[in-house]
Amino acid sequence: GEEDDPFVVAFLNHQQRPTSVDDDNSNITNPFALRAEKWEQISKDLLGVIKKAKNDMVNWKDN
Repeated sequence: GEEDDPFVVAFLNHQQRPTSVDDDNSNITNPFALRAEKWEQISKDLLGVIKKAKNDMVNWKDN
């Protein structure tokens, strides 16, 4: 399944990095100062893009 996909596993592991929560995001030069929710949304979007790209590759190979 998708949990066994090494690419997805690596991506999800990468997400486990600590994030510091700055309410006003004033420390914007530090990417990890972004709110955890923001990272979660970015991660979801990125995972969607990755999945679509992989599907496109599979479809392209099959044609």
